[in-house]
Amino acid sequence: MLRIVFGTTLQHNHCNHSPCEGNMRKSHMKTMLAAVVALLLAAPTEKKILNDNEHVKIELRSPSKISASATGEIAFFFTPEFDIHVNTTPAFELVLDKNSAFEAVDTPRFQKNNKDYLDTTKPIEFSFKVKKEIKPGKQLLKGSLRYFYCSDKEGWCNRYVQSIEVSIEITK
Repeated sequence: MLRIVFGTTLQHNHCNHSPCEGNMRKSHMKTMLAAVVALLLAAPTEKKILNDNEHVKIELRSPSKISASATGEIAFFFTPEFDIHVNTTPAFELVLDKNSAFEAVDTPRFQKNNKDYLDTTKPIEFSFKVKKEIKPGKQLLKGSLRYFYCSDKEGWCNRYVQSIEVSIEITK
């Protein structure tokens, strides 16, 4: 039986285990190998912290690379201060610059909490794609995210326009 031990070389192990135990080890090895392959093939992502709004912090996650023919995902993780909530209506709006290499696709995806506010344990996700005339290379995804937030304690609400700018490499 071959055994993979991280940090060592492959070892051949002679042992007298029952066939059932050997099959279980093979199953575990296949599971580990699948997990390692999935990690190696996963698209790397970039994280960016947006601290412009004193009441709501946002972590932006975007792919570092995207194929010219693929659809990408950009995710916003909201962290409001205590007694601040993020509204789901009016709707979140991702507006990309007209000269951007990318265009937004579909509507945002998000979860609501039991009060119909944004469930801040989950991200808001937007899909985007590369415009047809854009050639491979580094490009900026630049624009703004519009959202509304309110103070539970003081009773006020505000619209916020968060500027965004991330560099994404376009591949063939």
